[in-house]
Amino acid sequence: YKRWVYRSGYFDARGASGYGIADTGDEDLGLTIFYSGRLAAGYNFTPRLSGDAYVSYTYNDYPEAVTDRNDSILDTGVGLRYRLLQWMNLGLQYRFRDFNSDVARDEYTENRVTLNITLTPIAPYRWN
Repeated sequence: YKRWVYRSGYFDARGASGYGIADTGDEDLGLTIFYSGRLAAGYNFTPRLSGDAYVSYTYNDYPEAVTDRNDSILDTGVGLRYRLLQWMNLGLQYRFRDFNSDVARDEYTENRVTLNITLTPIAPYRWN
């Protein structure tokens, strides 16, 4: 993981590799070897308006599965946030996820748009 911070924005890059056991869900796939990478950037357009974008890719290999199986996941997204009031933020996000697999019934493509309204008290309440 590496993050570069600039006056009005940032850029970061992440990479990972590892293994695990995929035994949740309908089928036991055994050992999973994964490789993943992610690039993200964000920018403050004004003191109230900011945006970000990311792209990530993950490759999963299942060497112990009954049938030879590999999955690849492409995930991208963009978002805007606006500080409407000191205690209220509005956010709009779009996400695209493409899941490809050697097993055709597990493949899917997802498009998601999310509107967030976040209310935060100006002075935090403390429980004593």
